[in-house]
Amino acid sequence: LYTSVGSRIYLFLERFEMKKATVVVPNSEAGREFVISRGIPQEITRVIYNGIDPERISIDKTKDEMFSEYSIPQKCLVAGTVGRIEEQKDPVTLLKAAELVVKEIPNAIFVFVGDGPIKAEMENFAKQLGIAQNCRFVGNQKKVANFVNLMDVFVLVSKTIEGCSN
Repeated sequence: LYTSVGSRIYLFLERFEMKKATVVVPNSEAGREFVISRGIPQEITRVIYNGIDPERISIDKTKDEMFSEYSIPQKCLVAGTVGRIEEQKDPVTLLKAAELVVKEIPNAIFVFVGDGPIKAEMENFAKQLGIAQNCRFVGNQKKVANFVNLMDVFVLVSKTIEGCSN
């Protein structure tokens, strides 16, 4: 970690800027310990935990309703992910894995919950792989629990270092 020139420049700038801070707000106790280990005085740290809106995690649709709404066959394997559709989340790898799964389980469906700068590119990539009919790109959703409840397999892929996924 911090071996590249860019990482070392970032670390230097971070240390420089954090020394001027009047308060540093990490989102966990582990984050607080990390910033303290980097020389930030404990007394200027305040933890504000990631919040979860209970409405987003309540399930208000049955699986049958979800199958119908998103044209998913009743007796199939449903795999998917929830997150931004961008390079860092590596949807390319997930689509390549989906292609392999579909060869073995032709009625498998992959659900992508979220939006992002490469969503259209990923939809086209699914077409190129010949699995567009097995993919559902449903965009941003406020009720993600309905989708997670629908999935037999949840996949979380990241291409690069990601501190704490939400």
